[in-house]
Amino acid sequence: MKKRILFIHHAGGIGGAPRSLSFLISQLNKEKYEPIVLILRKGPAENILRDAGAKVLFYKGLFSFNGTTVSGMDFKLFLANFIGFFPTLLKSYFIIKKVKPHILHLNTTCLFSFAIASKIRNKNIPVISHVREPILKGFWGSFLRIGNKIAVDGFIGISNYDLESVKIKKQSKQVVFNSYNFSKAAKNIGIHRNEVRSQYKIGDKIVLLYLCRISPSNGLLELVSFFIKNKDEFRDVCLMIVGFDPLDKSGYVNEVVKLCSEYPDIFKLINKTLDVTPFLDACDLVISPFVTPHFARSVIEAAAFSKAVIVSNVGCQNELVIDNQTGWLYNNENELKEVLIDVTNNPDKIPSFGKNARQYGIKTFNSIDNNKKIVDFYESFFNKDG
Repeated sequence: MKKRILFIHHAGGIGGAPRSLSFLISQLNKEKYEPIVLILRKGPAENILRDAGAKVLFYKGLFSFNGTTVSGMDFKLFLANFIGFFPTLLKSYFIIKKVKPHILHLNTTCLFSFAIASKIRNKNIPVISHVREPILKGFWGSFLRIGNKIAVDGFIGISNYDLESVKIKKQSKQVVFNSYNFSKAAKNIGIHRNEVRSQYKIGDKIVLLYLCRISPSNGLLELVSFFIKNKDEFRDVCLMIVGFDPLDKSGYVNEVVKLCSEYPDIFKLINKTLDVTPFLDACDLVISPFVTPHFARSVIEAAAFSKAVIVSNVGCQNELVIDNQTGWLYNNENELKEVLIDVTNNPDKIPSFGKNARQYGIKTFNSIDNNKKIVDFYESFFNKDG
């Protein structure tokens, strides 16, 4: 009999969490496992999860319980957590009763209400929680931390920093970095470079690719301001920003867009897209300027395309780089400036570090190996129960 895995996913948009989940589902042995995904929000994530081979379910009125460094916290969000918690607990109980999973996999710790409902329904169903974002310290993160400890049997952290934020003592735990299909990436290397550079009139400039959401936690405004301040020194550098959402009218996004539009030779602002392959192929380096600790999926995507990275030295993402081998870590603007001077004066380092990045990535972020670790983690609970 197939083992039914019920995955709970919190968002409808495209990001690192649904992409990583889709890679896992696509590589599951479908003769042995039956993947079902319950999504809390409609959106393009539904399509990539279905294309990966999962049955996708959607029910209205289900909510996550925020409390990570990415979501942040204020009183309004804190109140919304409790307003949504109890209806979600009740509805998820009946969904789990209907699906009858053999294992429950939460794609983020913010979904612990489903774990509690599962334990009320059947305490013998193993519950796994993927720790994809660090939990907030102190009071704001305490509810998330306690809720997970009460009802979750095992934790998979995408970095040591993430996993440590849960403060696990008794439950099973394992670090499995997010992963990428390196074989698929190899087929696209060298195909799009000239076309993209011609389309955006980049020429022979050194292209730094920013491949994340435009949000305060990701540090893009600081990065844009840095380049404007040093525009005369780095005339041969272009920052390509992929991830702009035209529907996002927030003050932060508007400020970034305004600054970028004033310097079209420095910045290329591109709408978010499901296929980032052409931009990864066309760039020289990937940059991740996060100011809040969380995982930078763009770093492992860069490795798959033999691209070195320039990364701010914050938790989670600094575990993905070997400094001065697969990329560069920096702690402040002065260090970032030193890195860029080094890169522009020694361009031969770029392909050399990129080659190192891919070799390291194949060992560390390969989806086949990492997904096997997750499946083995599942099996450890099945074997434990006999």
